[in-house]
Amino acid sequence: MSQSKIARTYYRGPGKVYLRCGTRNWGFRHLVARGRWNATFDKKVSRTVRSGTITSNRPGERIYEDLRLPCPPDSRTSYFKVVTNPVPLGADPSVNPQGIITAYRPAAPAPEPAARQGCPHGF
Repeated sequence: MSQSKIARTYYRGPGKVYLRCGTRNWGFRHLVARGRWNATFDKKVSRTVRSGTITSNRPGERIYEDLRLPCPPDSRTSYFKVVTNPVPLGADPSVNPQGIITAYRPAAPAPEPAARQGCPHGF
């Protein structure tokens, strides 16, 4: 299977974000090699692309994040992250756009200090 073949298409409004077959370093094969791919993971990618916050949008990198408000709500915690390349693949410009490079759940943040732990769930 060619690295450029589209394995899945995700949508953000009228825009499309492709998950290509890729290699062990990016795309679908990368996710499978790391044991991340299953139906639940697919849904997380879809939700994050569709309604996540774009936290980086520069040439060669667009990052979508599903951000959650921790308690107290003075900072944000990344629940899920999708890293994409919205321009052609450098090694093969015919792969345009490259699409999803990787997706993952970032490591859990450090526990809140005891004084902050009394916040209601879901705040």
